[in-house]
Amino acid sequence: MAIAAGSFAIAPRAEASGVHTYYLSDECDGLSTQDCVYYGTTMRYNSNEEGAAFPFAKDIPNFAGYSTTYNGGIDVNNYIYVFEPLDGWTNGTGLAVKNNAASVNNGTTCKVRIYYNSYYSGTYQTVGVNTNANLNSTLKNENASAEHIC
Repeated sequence: MAIAAGSFAIAPRAEASGVHTYYLSDECDGLSTQDCVYYGTTMRYNSNEEGAAFPFAKDIPNFAGYSTTYNGGIDVNNYIYVFEPLDGWTNGTGLAVKNNAASVNNGTTCKVRIYYNSYYSGTYQTVGVNTNANLNSTLKNENASAEHIC
């Protein structure tokens, strides 16, 4: 098992010839996890900013993750977003982010919208600049995507 720098990514698990799965604990675009939590947006497993976290510094069209292909489409890498502990093991560690978040911390200079559906559609909740919020009853454990509104 290998750990990627600045991330909770675990080395691929071979599922079939040419198919690999990776578990990603952040989308921080080069920021350290600490800076990403402070200056980015962080989904939390529990209400009131408790439990495991998924920090990100860019829009997330689908909290389930994404796939890439290479070698002419023969090989596939699946990337699944999971919650990580910030200070030791906690509730939600290693669980999928999609449809498992209860609160959000927005440390950016933009508002962030959390959507019910993937690809920024359906009901949403807007969280203000430098604001923490519990997801409303419609979106709690029903979060599928996030978009920064600047």
